Amino acid sequence: MAKKEDKVVKEEKKKIIPPKKEKKVKKVVKEKTIQVKDIQEDVKLEKKKRFWDEFKAFIILAVIILVIIIGGWYWYTYVYKDLGNKPSLKEEKVVDKYKSYKYIVADTHKLDVLNDEYLIEYDDNYIYKVMDMNTNILFEGEAEYSYYIEDFNNNFYLIINDIENNQNYLSIYKLEDKEFKLDKELSETAVYYVPIIYEDNDDLITLGFTGTKYSYDDENNEQNTTYLYTLDGEEYELDNYQILGDEKITKPFEAIITYNKDNIIVGTSKTYSDLLYGLLELKSGNTIIRPQYEGLYTDGNNYIAVKDGKTGIITNKLKKLVNFEYDFIDRYDSYYVVAKNKKMAIMDNNFKLVTDFVFDYQEKTDGKPFSYTDWNTINSYKVNDKYVLVTNNLELENNIKYAKSLTYIIDKNGKYESVTANKFEVNKDNGLIYAYDNIDRIVTIYNSSLEEMYKIDLSNYDFSLVPKIELINGNTIEIELDSSIYFDYENGKEINEIKDFSLLINGITINYDKKDKKMIYSSSDKEIVFIDVDVFEDSNNYFVELDENAFYYATDTEYLYIEEI
Repeated sequence: MAKKEDKVVKEEKKKIIPPKKEKKVKKVVKEKTIQVKDIQEDVKLEKKKRFWDEFKAFIILAVIILVIIIGGWYWYTYVYKDLGNKPSLKEEKVVDKYKSYKYIVADTHKLDVLNDEYLIEYDDNYIYKVMDMNTNILFEGEAEYSYYIEDFNNNFYLIINDIENNQNYLSIYKLEDKEFKLDKELSETAVYYVPIIYEDNDDLITLGFTGTKYSYDDENNEQNTTYLYTLDGEEYELDNYQILGDEKITKPFEAIITYNKDNIIVGTSKTYSDLLYGLLELKSGNTIIRPQYEGLYTDGNNYIAVKDGKTGIITNKLKKLVNFEYDFIDRYDSYYVVAKNKKMAIMDNNFKLVTDFVFDYQEKTDGKPFSYTDWNTINSYKVNDKYVLVTNNLELENNIKYAKSLTYIIDKNGKYESVTANKFEVNKDNGLIYAYDNIDRIVTIYNSSLEEMYKIDLSNYDFSLVPKIELINGNTIEIELDSSIYFDYENGKEINEIKDFSLLINGITINYDKKDKKMIYSSSDKEIVFIDVDVFEDSNNYFVELDENAFYYATDTEYLYIEEI
């Protein structure tokens, strides 16, 4: 019985603790551990995938940016700049008996005409083409420059001016065989070279270059050495001479101006205040007149000289043409304004007085009657055979209150009439002659015989500044107040807008198309050529005569040349 019970107990125990239960728990734990490891692996794979996706996106973005940069560089270097180097238009045309040449540059370039000899295509850094007036190419390429010049033999030069460590390096390149070849290099320590320019009306011809080295001796007296180089190839060193040109401060540190192509005014001194003037021959470097005058100024042929405070006129051989008896002598194109005992007169080119000494002048603000190197209170013009003498011409521009300005119109016999005007202007380019009275606000227009044509009354207009008065298209007077008003040049009647331009020159009719803003050149109603013009921005002289058979016109971007064949 006991054995049977023991057997039953054992059987019950087996039921309570199954032998396989421990293995099942281990299996579940193992399965869960495997699941965690799988999840961790999935997370790692997801992180790796996300990293590589982000890395790929970064690489793609970097490649896109790099492509844009390289593409932009390539476009600017090989496309944009190349487009700028090519003219947008160059054409030749024959209509009737006229041949025309038209040239237009790209937007990035500009055009310039030098002394009616050379047509230049350039930008701020390079010259791309040099052409003659018929647009024949004399140079084509990319030449760096500081400025360009022409000499008396019609040679064209590029100048490169570099300044480094207080030293001026001047490189002169001459245009020969369609190339710029190095002609001369100038360099001296502490010397700044500037061009010597002969000025003849609108032409500027370069004669050479000069620069001065300044030093002081033990007694603090100024010592200097001036270096002179001419484009003819001559080179000199001048001790204690300064090349001054016709006016000491005409273009300070830019150029020295002379009105004589053979001789130039020089000065010498121990101090700046006791400067004495003489004359030097450019070709030889020899002194023609030793420095001895208090002032020396050329009229192109002879010399106005100041000695002991009085002024006369001499030749380069020291022959006196006019005695030293005048307070001042001011030169003009073919006559002089002279002063004695605080009265002025007109003197002709033969040194004969046209008038008596009857015209008053007022001293400058520094108490001096006249300055050859600064502004003056007088001005003068010659129109045909009449003279205009203006006192206090700069009164308004300098905001200085003088007595009321006076203007005199003088005929060849010395007879004169006075004009009440604060401003009197003679524009030789377009022929406009006018007087403006600031008190009554009256503009008086004169013809080429200095006869009054009509008056324009501005008293009913509300403005505060001195009006700017211009002749546009040869037929419209524009008066700029706070806004612009227009008047017919023929009769002085007010009009609403600028009149169309129309002119006949050398058998060619020139008309302005206001709608399309272009100037049209035609023969017998046949269009030869046109050029884009905005009358508000471009010159209103739409032709420049080269001779009786040819003329040209140029803006900053377009050029045309027309000749009779």
